[in-house]
Amino acid sequence: MKQFKLGWVEDAKASLTRLRELLGDTRNAASDEYQAFLAEAEALIEGAAGATGPTSDPANPPGGRP
Repeated sequence: MKQFKLGWVEDAKASLTRLRELLGDTRNAASDEYQAFLAEAEALIEGAAGATGPTSDPANPPGGRP
C-alpha cells in the first residue's frame, strides 16, 4: 500500500498480485486478519482511487522515486 501512496502504481499492483499468490499457497489465507489486509490493499490499489492513482503529495511526487 505504501508503494501506491508514493505513486508507484505498477509496483503496487505487482506486489498485490504477489500477495494473492502467497496467500493462495498457505494456511494463512483462511485467517481473518490476512483477508482483511488483502481487502484493504485491493480497495486502495484497485478501487476507485486505483482508477485515477493516488492523491498528490508534494513531498512524494507521483512516479518519482527518491
